[in-house]
Amino acid sequence: MEGADMHAAPEDMVGHDEHLREMRNGAVCPVSRRRRMCALSVTSGIVVSLVGAMLFAHWNQRRSSELQLGKPGVDCNTFPPSDAMVHQGLLRCWEMYAPPIRDAENAALVIDLHGWHYTSSQQRRWSGLERIAKSESVYAVWPNGYEGQWKSSPTPSLGPADDVAFLRALVGKVADEYGGVNRSRVYLMGHSNGCWMALRAAAEASDVFAAVACVSGFLMEPEPDVPQRFPVGELELHCLDDPANSYYPTAWSPGARRTLNAWRRRNNCTGLLRERWSNASSVFMEHTSCASGGAAAHVALTDCGGNLSGHWPYPDARRDRWGLDPLPEDVMHIAWRFVREFTREEWVAV
Repeated sequence: MEGADMHAAPEDMVGHDEHLREMRNGAVCPVSRRRRMCALSVTSGIVVSLVGAMLFAHWNQRRSSELQLGKPGVDCNTFPPSDAMVHQGLLRCWEMYAPPIRDAENAALVIDLHGWHYTSSQQRRWSGLERIAKSESVYAVWPNGYEGQWKSSPTPSLGPADDVAFLRALVGKVADEYGGVNRSRVYLMGHSNGCWMALRAAAEASDVFAAVACVSGFLMEPEPDVPQRFPVGELELHCLDDPANSYYPTAWSPGARRTLNAWRRRNNCTGLLRERWSNASSVFMEHTSCASGGAAAHVALTDCGGNLSGHWPYPDARRDRWGLDPLPEDVMHIAWRFVREFTREEWVAV
């Protein structure tokens, strides 16, 4: 795999392309032995590509007016000391759910990262992780990016924070304070810029995170140049009609395929791309024969609304922000069912 073109498609991607082509075809659904799927029209896909940049600019402008702050983000001075710390000279803070003491032994820890210029409280309200944390007795943490964003690539213009190091330190602090955290079951999730960050941290801190499952984001270019010590379970979920982070490659978006290909190489997946399951609204694809403890997987969501709601597949976000019904598939439940399959004991003694 060394030296391979990061955008090149392996031969087994042909089936993947055919499947997405079916999903984009018109109202008459193609029938095969394995599936019958309806999805976006070709026309709607073209429209999404043409207007995505304009919609994203409008969204950013609205976000700036919503914040009403000199700088985006939250004031960490308002957080209790238990949910804040100074890391590399910067005050960082988070929100947290801890299961009842009786359920807190040997529990997983999930860190869920908000999108660009959003906050921990918004991600907590919209992602649906808290419901899972309560029902599954999981520790859940919603940190705040420095000044409202995550440093999802090493680019200096993204600010002074070392967010990979911060997330490492956050895991250590939570695990030290809550003895029930199982350090072999630490997972990353996130949305948009938070997904970018989750993917970067999973690659650079594979000794800490067993798996990542995030929504509407990419592994940003350039790829992390830190060698990945261990395989990582990776899943990214993406709407085909996302106008902010386009599913398909554009001038401003690397596309979802690049992330899937990058993790195929990182986790040394030598098998074909296969379909694990599909229905009328989504398809779950994964590469086979990955290194033990690793996975490279992807969920394509066929029709999330066609406007900015295509960037927000979470059920609560669709209701609260856009007044829309939830999608047939709950992306957070898919994400949780995926990450819980992975532990670090598969490749290293803890």
